Amino acid sequence: MRLAIIALALLSAWLALPVDAHAERLAAQYAKACGLTGTAGSVVVDVYDDTSATTPTPILATIPNGSMKRMGTTDCYRVNIAAASGIAYPAIGDPTEKHYTLVFRDDAANAIKVSESVGGTIGPHPPSYICARETPVYPTIAIPSRGITSTVIAAGNPNYVKVDVDCTRLFTGAEWTYYYVLSYDGSGRVAARTPSLTVPSP
Repeated sequence: MRLAIIALALLSAWLALPVDAHAERLAAQYAKACGLTGTAGSVVVDVYDDTSATTPTPILATIPNGSMKRMGTTDCYRVNIAAASGIAYPAIGDPTEKHYTLVFRDDAANAIKVSESVGGTIGPHPPSYICARETPVYPTIAIPSRGITSTVIAAGNPNYVKVDVDCTRLFTGAEWTYYYVLSYDGSGRVAARTPSLTVPSP
């Protein structure tokens, strides 16, 4: 009985721990709205900042039709708000929290409102791993700073691993790409595998 009480107390304490405010997020964030029955070429999105202190809240920006993607022949459209200009979407590595109201509208007087929030730091989110394809890139020259010697090269060990993320899994055009940069110890074994958003040089 005493052990059961202790276990319950430990579980309660674990559940009460704060959630990490710096959760990872992907580089793309898609918003979608349906019920837009007007001309496909007329759909645009007005973006508002939900945290604005101004009344009435002004439009941050209008995302043009060229950024819209119609979903098949339906009345649904999507847009990547991470690629929209003028809305202060957090840049790579910026943990800023943002909240937006998006109003999709067309030339048939339809106006569909959706809300989107973003926070955390950019990085590979665990559910995205099924969308990832890893490609090793091999060194052609020694890189002493990372322990890449002629022995490491002769053993066929990679310099870094390129990771393309594409949830269509066709990989004809990755949604985004990151890299795992490898370092080796004096025995030629992997000592570190460091994620990077840029190609290592060298």
